[in-house]
Amino acid sequence: MRADTRIVFEKVIAWLESNSGITPNLDELAAVAGLSRHHFHRQFSTTFGISLQTLMRRVRTHRAAWQLAYRHSMSVTDIGFEAGYENSESFSRAFKRQTGVTPSEFRHSPDLERITQLANAVRVLDSETPDNTATDTSAPALVQFEGVKLAQLLHMGSPQMLMASVGAFIQWRKLNGSPPSESRTFNIFYSKPDNSEPEAFTFGIAAEHNKGIAPNKQGVSEAHIPALHCLSWTETGSDGKLQRRIEQVIGEGGYDWDFEQFPPFIERLRFYPDVPLEEAQSRVYLPVQAQ
Repeated sequence: MRADTRIVFEKVIAWLESNSGITPNLDELAAVAGLSRHHFHRQFSTTFGISLQTLMRRVRTHRAAWQLAYRHSMSVTDIGFEAGYENSESFSRAFKRQTGVTPSEFRHSPDLERITQLANAVRVLDSETPDNTATDTSAPALVQFEGVKLAQLLHMGSPQMLMASVGAFIQWRKLNGSPPSESRTFNIFYSKPDNSEPEAFTFGIAAEHNKGIAPNKQGVSEAHIPALHCLSWTETGSDGKLQRRIEQVIGEGGYDWDFEQFPPFIERLRFYPDVPLEEAQSRVYLPVQAQ
């Protein structure tokens, strides 16, 4: 994408991701972009390869699928309303067109592979827009991480199957009274998705847990993050932008990284789908050697 086009769509994409439940108003979006209605619609389709309406349907369906699978406290009707549908019938028809099943059927038997496919479909937002669309991103600073005991599920294998492991860990948390509101959530980057063979990819899905862990079918076990000196900052935005920012900071150098002692990790502060992708927030920790 040309640099000037990236700048034009920067604010537009941020608005779209923060308002996924609102039917886009072309005149309003064109005004944000500083283009005429006709030129905006044509430029959007040329840039992303799909129409604005198609992209927004994908964004809404992806978030709704997450909520149906993992947010059982939300009713199907409430999920549909949040996705911008006036009633459950219109939501059901639209969701079935995108997934092949109704929202109720999806909730009863979540298709995690389908969630992954939907995620891939909306990554056009992530790959085609600047990383500075995120807000509330702090500057990196040296901190002392105090260490924490964890319950951890190790995902080992293709990143495409990660959502199945996430679902299993969510199930364990519910069964063991360890919700995100009471127990801090962490992810540990034992390897990088882009630099590993699929079968070698290892990713830690974890939560603060100070009790013993009984044998369980989900595969959750005890783990810990030790006390560490870290370069740390708060990052707001999608996981793709988060990963690129981590790689950028590591690549810039200037620090004696200590990834042999412990790999990079993050603490999740605001979660998708509870908030739109562009409002998700994490605290990043990159271990460094003590001075």
